[in-house]
Amino acid sequence: VIVEDGLIVDVIKQADSVDEKSSGLRLVPGFIDIHTHSDNDLLIDPRGEGKLAQGVTTDIGGNCGSSAAPVSDALKDERSQQLFRQYGLEVSWNSMNEYLTLMSQEKRGINFAPLVGYNSVRASVMGVVDRPPTINEMKEISRYIEESFQAGAVGLSFGMIYPPVCFAKEAELVEVAKIAQKAGKPVTAHIRNEGQRVEEAVKEIIHIAQKSRASLQISHLKTAGKKNWNKLDALFCMIEEGIAEGLDIQCDRYPYIAAKTGLMGILPPWSYEGGRNATVERLQNKTERKKTRDWILNDIYGEEYWGTVMISHLSLEKNKSFEGKRLQEVAESFSKEPVDFLLDLLLEEKTMVDGVFFSMNEDNLKRILQKEYVMIGSDAGARGFDGALAVGRPHPRSYGSFPRTIAQYVKKGVLSEAEAIKKMTSQPAKKVGMKNRGLIQKGYVADLVLYDFDKIQDKADFLNPFQKPEGIHEVYVGGRLAYKNNALISLNGGVI
Repeated sequence: VIVEDGLIVDVIKQADSVDEKSSGLRLVPGFIDIHTHSDNDLLIDPRGEGKLAQGVTTDIGGNCGSSAAPVSDALKDERSQQLFRQYGLEVSWNSMNEYLTLMSQEKRGINFAPLVGYNSVRASVMGVVDRPPTINEMKEISRYIEESFQAGAVGLSFGMIYPPVCFAKEAELVEVAKIAQKAGKPVTAHIRNEGQRVEEAVKEIIHIAQKSRASLQISHLKTAGKKNWNKLDALFCMIEEGIAEGLDIQCDRYPYIAAKTGLMGILPPWSYEGGRNATVERLQNKTERKKTRDWILNDIYGEEYWGTVMISHLSLEKNKSFEGKRLQEVAESFSKEPVDFLLDLLLEEKTMVDGVFFSMNEDNLKRILQKEYVMIGSDAGARGFDGALAVGRPHPRSYGSFPRTIAQYVKKGVLSEAEAIKKMTSQPAKKVGMKNRGLIQKGYVADLVLYDFDKIQDKADFLNPFQKPEGIHEVYVGGRLAYKNNALISLNGGVI
């Protein structure tokens, strides 16, 4: 592969293609992580070493409705408080253009392209309210989204389980999806429910795609909770019927059977109205707290649920000893019911608690990964192995998703090597309209990974996530060596 000025200028075939199962080094396009939350991470720590170590050369951020921009002044103040409290980062921008300009002021370890998050847009225009937008508010929403596309956003994301988009009805989401469709951009969606009501949620998002004709990507396709594992065939049927009728539908998934999100997500949707401070006030009010408690106990999958939730990150030093432990275990140590311990913890931490949810099934994961329309995405930010972002017990997907796909699912025959590489390179590039990345081809950017098929292996686990994978020999970003033999060499990435 001949590279000049960061571009592939020629590819010379010197031997017949090796058998997929043969040993040796493989040169493939740099992995494109289609589902990330690196928007602030790459400002806090520009190295992005946790991704580079996996062979990732490009992150697509702004998923699940939450992008760093655009952000109104009111929302900017709230986000600054949260970020400064943990990382010392002030939000100094409003528009997507201002945010990407800031991101471009220095080199990053990897490339970055954002989606514009509808949750961020709706909160900026309307606040966290349970009502449809007015005509004027919808004009403002359209302006925010269109300006973000013009600045470089590669798509639009919905976080339908999170505030304030959990309050948005289907008709509103159709109108917003039409903005993306008109601009030729995809819509990604963290659907409204992934457990008991997952079938209704998938049906809803496909209906939105039918009405808007927008290109759709269903985020981290799953059936959460043992009682829901048998619903997977119904989801496949709905997706494949949509594809058969001409809809552009794809999905992404990480190669693990545990999810990670804020423990605030266990709360009922109505508790989010008014924003984080209003949620905290409801937790302090006895009547509201009882209402919340009753809703949670009715909604969860059963008593065994609390033993499947691990506390992964807390802000207060006094509570750090809970990290890496299950909610059930910690609650019992305080002689509390798990639901009561959860509500006390969310109140004390002002709802800023992350958790890992062990709720999925390995056989289902294999079947999901085998679908042609499913890409690999980590659902993780670009963390480091040390520094400001190496805190708590983050999900190991931050450090192992891409090597794990090859080690666990190619070597064991779930996927062919060619299928896996496509899901991590050209398929995501095509989905977000990157015309010169994702292939080793003349004229393409020389984002490249050299890995050892025999040695490639993820090492990160849930209790010790800060471990580098093995077998990633070299990583090139824009034709320059960025990572070699588990060592950061240079920062060559940026906004694309």
